[in-house]
Amino acid sequence: MTMLHMNLSEHATNRVLNLLDQLSEEGEEVELLDDKIYHYEKIMIDKALRQAEDGETYSAKEVMQYLEADH
Repeated sequence: MTMLHMNLSEHATNRVLNLLDQLSEEGEEVELLDDKIYHYEKIMIDKALRQAEDGETYSAKEVMQYLEADH
């Protein structure tokens, strides 16, 4: 998937978002990722990588047991 970063005026942003909405309605695959979401996802990925390096991981079985337990 191609990634595109744009710095637009508010008017241009609204026009682009309208076009993307139209493409999505036509069945095209469209994913929007703004700066805030990108930053948050990067923080969470970095945290997960640190946890994996520190051995703070759980098996799928352990996760399922936790989710199924009464809390």
